[in-house]
Amino acid sequence: MNKKAIGIFDSGVGGLTVLFQMLKKLPNEKFIYFGDTARVPYGSKSKETIIHFSRQDVKFLLSKNVKLIVVACNSASSNSMEVLKKEYDMPIFGVIEPTISSLSRKYRKIGIVGTYATIESKSYQKKIKARYNNNVKIYEKSCPLFVPIAEEGLVSTDITDRVIEHYLHKIKKEDIDSLILGCTHYPLFIDKLNDFFDGKVSLINPAREVTKVVVNYLREKGLENSNGNGNVEFYLSDIPRNFKSIAMNFLNKKIEHVKKIDIERY
Repeated sequence: MNKKAIGIFDSGVGGLTVLFQMLKKLPNEKFIYFGDTARVPYGSKSKETIIHFSRQDVKFLLSKNVKLIVVACNSASSNSMEVLKKEYDMPIFGVIEPTISSLSRKYRKIGIVGTYATIESKSYQKKIKARYNNNVKIYEKSCPLFVPIAEEGLVSTDITDRVIEHYLHKIKKEDIDSLILGCTHYPLFIDKLNDFFDGKVSLINPAREVTKVVVNYLREKGLENSNGNGNVEFYLSDIPRNFKSIAMNFLNKKIEHVKKIDIERY
């Protein structure tokens, strides 16, 4: 079973930040990445729609005989994880639980940025409050423009500076000690955010945290592929004109072959 691939899905290309971390830590593994680019973003959809889409994404990855699935999407993780774990007999990992578990007990003023769906679900807030017994202040903000900025390759421009200032100037005044990057696109903004907060805020990357959990799981269960020739198969529900250049921004490497699938079949 350790020869089987690891399945990863996202509402689009943001999950490539998760894939990037996993390729670093699990270089011998095979990966199957599915991006639902025809229906992106999930973050503006209703909970019911996100669950429906997530079921289809899981069914597609199951058809590829994967050994586990990573929900590399905060919107899907915050709205559909309970349903997916209940309905499918397969190890399924979201990005929220690993992120909450990684938080230092010293944090007392935690910021959270994400999509509308993630912020409105209160998934991070509820779990943090439970972990800290309510002895923590939480500041949340949806930042929808971060996604198109990332996908247009504009992260390093002054456009990003203005958008960060627009969304986060009030949170900055609260002197937060940590900020959860609650969307898989957002790790691309780490340098800009670090500058904005003058290096005084711990930036929590869910992509890194879920990777740690998956690595530990594979090793504990004896499922790690330690002798394979690692590779990635890419599947999308639609192929954006600039997908390969976008992927370069996320992975720092070229993608040669991408297959388009009809996700509505699943």
